[in-house]
Amino acid sequence: MSHTHDPDGTRIVVGYDRSEEATDAVRWAIGWAERQGLGVELLSVLRDSEAWSFDRSAALDAVRGDVEEVTSGLNEAHPGVEVSCRVEWGEPAERLLEAGDRGDVVVVGSRGRGGLASAILGSVSAEIAVYNRGPVSIVVPAELKEYSPGPVVLGFDGSDESLVAAAFAVAQARTLGATLRVVGASSMPTMNRAEQLNPDLYLHAVERAQDTFEQSWRAWAEQHAEGVEWEFVGDVGAPARALADHSEDAGMIVVGSRGLGGFGRLLLGSTSRSLLFQATRAVAIVRPEKR
Repeated sequence: MSHTHDPDGTRIVVGYDRSEEATDAVRWAIGWAERQGLGVELLSVLRDSEAWSFDRSAALDAVRGDVEEVTSGLNEAHPGVEVSCRVEWGEPAERLLEAGDRGDVVVVGSRGRGGLASAILGSVSAEIAVYNRGPVSIVVPAELKEYSPGPVVLGFDGSDESLVAAAFAVAQARTLGATLRVVGASSMPTMNRAEQLNPDLYLHAVERAQDTFEQSWRAWAEQHAEGVEWEFVGDVGAPARALADHSEDAGMIVVGSRGLGGFGRLLLGSTSRSLLFQATRAVAIVRPEKR
């Protein structure tokens, strides 16, 4: 049986708690890994409260047996991907964040069994999306059962964060042989007094913002997107909503974050955070490389 590996040792680590959402995330990750040449690791973490016997070792062995059986079945079904597993005690989010710190791509489903802390996204998924300092976090929505090819959709506004995301999106488009759809959405600004009196001034300001996004993208693409088929889509309104609207046929949505920091909401950014609640496709959150 032959397997492919990324030369720098990067893996796709999937948070796996044996829930339906986690199982769907695993299926998505393997479908994506088959096209990336990366191995997949299922990471199952038992909290202390999940021990159903006084023998922690026996509890761990019981779960490990279940996860190893799943892993064996995945290896048989997907011989082109090396699937491994790890089962240990701890806090799921902490262990997944450690994987991100090692440079692995972290994939989570949108709601696992610990979803009470966030009724829609799930507490572990929310922590990974917000606090992961690794290069890429991917959140797979609950309704998405497997990876399906389609355009790579990029949220772009010309910021440094979106340029980092653009590099990842272009690399994905090349690897997958997919079209890159660049969405530049500007929020509707508040009208000033002059614009209230003359709405044409307001429309001109919106158009000017769109032109700025597109010109910034074209200048960057000339240097970095050679050979990639792309289209630019301008939109007006909430960027997260625009991205969700233009990604119904997408294989993946790619957005940037605000980089490293200690404040959760600032770390992720409002657009990325809102998108996680609206998207029906997997969302890749790309962060700047750690220095």
